[in-house]
Amino acid sequence: MEVKVQPLTRVAFKPFGEIIGKQDDKPPISEANFGYWPGISTIQLSNNVAQLSLLEVVRPRPFICEKLECHLYCSEGIIPLEGQSIIVFGLSKNGGGNSSQVDLETISAFIFDGTRAVNIKKGVWHWLPYPLSEKASFVIILARETHINDMKVVDLKKEYGLEIRFCL
Repeated sequence: MEVKVQPLTRVAFKPFGEIIGKQDDKPPISEANFGYWPGISTIQLSNNVAQLSLLEVVRPRPFICEKLECHLYCSEGIIPLEGQSIIVFGLSKNGGGNSSQVDLETISAFIFDGTRAVNIKKGVWHWLPYPLSEKASFVIILARETHINDMKVVDLKKEYGLEIRFCL
């Protein structure tokens, strides 16, 4: 049996599933240096539904972090598709995920070179990636509608009087 190899397109692959990657439409959540497409696909689980979303960040974006977010009820998978970036993380005070306080002693930043993905534990503080390349994009895996129902954001300037600067 011979099978002709064809380009991977949304139409050709539709009977088998969904392609995860660059979207043709404008992102519903965006600012000058990022676009976010929530729910581009879903993952069926036995009891709940997870969704795949697409995040794209572009330069220039100063290496200064003024906010952090966390999710109390689910972990978050971040899978790089293109580019390199920096992502910042921090733990909650008292080691618990329900604390609205960031443990500033635990703040860490990592270079994502595009070869490894992460699954962030629930309750871990983090923020949007800072691209090192002109553009970086990621598939984000979260419980459905986490961006609506389970996103706690802290303004570091207001809450702690500080901002995080990255040193390479």
